[in-house]
Amino acid sequence: MKTNLFLFIVLFSYFGFAQYTAIPDTNFENALSAYDNIPNDGQVPTANINTVTILNVISQNIFDLTGIEDFTALTNLNCANNQLSSLNITNNSFLENLSCSENHLTNLDVSQNLSLIYLHCTWNQLTTLDLSVNSNLEYLICAENQLTNINISAANSALIDLHCSNNQLANLNLSSNLALNTLHCSDNQLTSLDLSNNTSFISLNCNNNQLNFLDLRNGNNSNFNNYTYYFSTANNPNLTCIFVDDAAWSTTAWSFYIDSTSTFVETQLECDNITDADGDGFTITTGDCDDNNATIFPGATEICDGYDNNCDGNVDEGVTTTYYYDADGDGYGSNDTSLDIQVCFGSEPATYISISGDCDDSDPSINPGAIDIPNNGIDENCSGQDATASVEDEIFNKNLSIYPNPSKNQVTIKTDRLSNYKIFNIGGQFIKKGNLLIGENTLDVFNFSNGVYFIKINSNSNNATLKLIKK
Repeated sequence: MKTNLFLFIVLFSYFGFAQYTAIPDTNFENALSAYDNIPNDGQVPTANINTVTILNVISQNIFDLTGIEDFTALTNLNCANNQLSSLNITNNSFLENLSCSENHLTNLDVSQNLSLIYLHCTWNQLTTLDLSVNSNLEYLICAENQLTNINISAANSALIDLHCSNNQLANLNLSSNLALNTLHCSDNQLTSLDLSNNTSFISLNCNNNQLNFLDLRNGNNSNFNNYTYYFSTANNPNLTCIFVDDAAWSTTAWSFYIDSTSTFVETQLECDNITDADGDGFTITTGDCDDNNATIFPGATEICDGYDNNCDGNVDEGVTTTYYYDADGDGYGSNDTSLDIQVCFGSEPATYISISGDCDDSDPSINPGAIDIPNNGIDENCSGQDATASVEDEIFNKNLSIYPNPSKNQVTIKTDRLSNYKIFNIGGQFIKKGNLLIGENTLDVFNFSNGVYFIKINSNSNNATLKLIKK
């Protein structure tokens, strides 16, 4: 009998000993007083909490929510306005509504909370938020954090309301969230926002961003709610064009809530006509003929670059010069105008020259600067006719001879009179002068450049011209 009594006491003690969940935070345990049997012992009976579906511990100065993992039936948790720096809800798989705002959270893992419908996590220190598996999520309020990324995808097809203001978001792709009807994303770093796929959209506040593109052409503009805070794009100074369904309707309904620099448009062409894309102070409408180049606008200084810099319809006017083709290299360009080119000042191309008038560009001894040899039937100086000589000059010329010609080093001039001479190059530039005696006279041409030269010989009043070729 005594043995049986002892066994009963042992078994009763074993099976009657309750299972407890550790609650190390005193304030959290105090908030659970309705489920606690012994106050301030750092634990509560697990059986008292594992069937709880709603838990509100708001503003309890709780630092540690350890123990929440045993609230396995929990569907609604409000732990806002506490001192939490971490929150482990991976075991609360039935959770539908979570409010954890006004804490010190730097990370929030909701990957196991697939039933989550409502998430309010404002005023924390979150930098990223992954919601890619939360397909039932309808409301996301994550403003006043440090978020640089919110992972929202086509899987979040139920999402209808997103508040993400006062973060550091530079990108926000909502093109696959077709049920979305409300977006408040003010005070971020967004530069582009495309809501053209969001056909249920009725509310937008994107103030204080860096937007330069906003597309609201979703066919639902006229269904926006008619309250101030339902449409506002103020303080986006780079947002010149706002693409909408009906520009006239939007101008009437929404102009009060946009920057003075913004305009409602329906097409890219309309936007191009009013946008100063290159920041030069002119648009296509005001005469900018290239709104992608800040150096091109009405009144700009024309420079030689192949463009119409001042938008007057002419290219490089007044800043180019005509150059003439010089085939024979005598320093004078051809009279054939079909060979002329226009190039920038100071950029003379090879085989071209800035002086024209060569009447025979195949012969370097014929050009406007050449000395015309009389009575030889050739218009060497391109004057339009061959020079003529007097009978006395003809006699004087017949008694002159020059050899060897062409010459490399020396040339001999034979004359029957005392004379003087002057040598000119093919361009008419003076090279050398001297006197000739009766008979043979040797001239040194070793240092002359190769080419054609003219020797003008004078004896008293008689003149003659000889051609010398130096090779």
